[in-house]
Amino acid sequence: MKRKSIFCMTATFLVVLFVNIAFAETINILVDYTTIQAGIDASTNGDTVLVQPGTYVENINYNGKNITIGSLFLTTADTSYISQTIIDGNNNGRVVTFNNGEDETALISGLTIKNGYQNNGNGGGICCNSSSPKLENLHILNNQTNWSGGGISCNESNTIMSNIKIENNNSSVCGGGCLISYSSIEMENISVINNQAVNEGGGIFLFESSPIMEEVSLVGNSANKGGGLSFMSNSSAHLLDGLIRENIANIEGGGLYLSNSNPYLENVTIALNIANGNGGGICCRDSSNLNLTEVDILANDSGGRGGGLYIELSNPNIENTSIRFNTSLTNGGGFEASGSSFNLINSTVQGNTAGSNGGGICIFNSTPYLENVIISGNSSVDGALWIKETSIELNHVVISDNNERGINIYYYSYLELINSTIANNNEQGIYSYLHTDINVKNSIIYGNSYGIYVNDWSPGNTSITYSDIYNNQSGSCYNCSLGVGCIQTDPLFVNQISGDYHLSWTNFPISDSTKSPCIDAGDPNSPPDPDGTVADMGAYYFNQNVSIDEPEQSTEFNLTNYPNPINSNTSNLTVSFSIHKPGKVKIQLFNIKGQLVSTLLDEERNVGEHSISSTVDNLSSGIYFTNLIIDGVEKEVSKVVVLR
Repeated sequence: MKRKSIFCMTATFLVVLFVNIAFAETINILVDYTTIQAGIDASTNGDTVLVQPGTYVENINYNGKNITIGSLFLTTADTSYISQTIIDGNNNGRVVTFNNGEDETALISGLTIKNGYQNNGNGGGICCNSSSPKLENLHILNNQTNWSGGGISCNESNTIMSNIKIENNNSSVCGGGCLISYSSIEMENISVINNQAVNEGGGIFLFESSPIMEEVSLVGNSANKGGGLSFMSNSSAHLLDGLIRENIANIEGGGLYLSNSNPYLENVTIALNIANGNGGGICCRDSSNLNLTEVDILANDSGGRGGGLYIELSNPNIENTSIRFNTSLTNGGGFEASGSSFNLINSTVQGNTAGSNGGGICIFNSTPYLENVIISGNSSVDGALWIKETSIELNHVVISDNNERGINIYYYSYLELINSTIANNNEQGIYSYLHTDINVKNSIIYGNSYGIYVNDWSPGNTSITYSDIYNNQSGSCYNCSLGVGCIQTDPLFVNQISGDYHLSWTNFPISDSTKSPCIDAGDPNSPPDPDGTVADMGAYYFNQNVSIDEPEQSTEFNLTNYPNPINSNTSNLTVSFSIHKPGKVKIQLFNIKGQLVSTLLDEERNVGEHSISSTVDNLSSGIYFTNLIIDGVEKEVSKVVVLR
């Protein structure tokens, strides 16, 4: 009996499913009904309400029905129908409402949603409240609310959004473009443009939510905090392949603001944002764990602290990130950290400017760790790296060619400088005062005004061992002395003029005058270099693990794009690369979606350094990638940003 019962239940389910499919209908608006709401009212689950081109002045509610509403885009894939088919709320209420448990089988697609006004509630254009429909191929335009979510509001929702433009919407509180609260939505290929919120999240505001956001662009939005995007109260979004550009915050976080949240940003460009207060690019506060991987923080501006990034009472992890050409009115041209424990790894801090201290980085009362970091070409009143009340470890760090001191450290701070290079800064390599302890080991300090200058005013303890302190104009050390293993001789950099501070050994493996004296000269008790030899001095070790019969084949092809970013005044892109054996070289340009834009080069090239130039007048704003292929094998990819 049990098996028979299961068979009967299964058969009944299949019959019901067949009946539902068989009786699904298409309701044609302007043919069957004159309004979209009338079509909804006449529909049942599974039906399609097909809307003919035109403007429909109404405010619709799905009323719990899992149906599809769309323009002729549904049947033709012609995107022109999106702008031709409009639901106009006439500033007389929300345009589209999902609030009766609609699920992912409810769909709205191929329409323009405009002129909604929600008084005393969320979501002027679309509201998904305890519902999870699909929103696709939409233009959400000129909607507003006197609360939050001017364009779209999602509350307790698992909505899936794709191919949507959210533009010129407004909220009197938060989320000018979009409000996401208590939700785990998915967003793909979303443009959030020129939206405004009074308080937070001019583009998007998240509250206790964890969306996946892929290929989301936030451009030209504004709010008091988080001009582009704001995370609040334990939000943990994953933002992948995104662009946060030209947003404005009246107070903090021009591009991005977060408080007590844990977002993860990967392959994101944060450029040309402005904050009148702290954090031109990003403002990170209140126990937030920000994770940045392959992020470009570029040309942002702060009227307070932290031109690119401001961190307070938070614990970010920053890897493979570039912080370039940002400016702050006061401290931290690149970024400032206060009361925080953070990691900065495999990253570059370059060309930033501060009106006061820390042209590159300014740190207060924190415990940072820096590894494989370049801090170069920064400018401020004092210190490319400025440190106070902080215990900091620098490992394989280059601080070079800054228009100021390399490191300014003071007031009960501790500096551990291991296998690092401080070279060619306009003032002292390291300037220390007021109870500051310094331990320098296996490092090179070269070409500064003073190598290490310990101020007479309450000096701390300084230990300098197994390091090369050379060619510092006013002397190697002031108020300190060189310890065991130290040398004072030319380190023989590969090319310091071009900023290449690798150690040279032209006639390797012959131990002659071409061998840098810093090779194998580090502390013999230090961990060996990756090639198994005694630790070298400086940030870069010389790889001796090379066969004499088989010269070293570098894995670096030095693929670079210039200028980067490309602005409206640029007509050509120069791509430079190097190859280590003759081969068939192909260089292709892809957009952020992985689509081939053009092939820039496809020909045989000989050993050496090469460059090509190609017109970019036809490229619109966005993120692109050059791809280097040698003899059919992909070797290297390099990002280039276009800012029109």
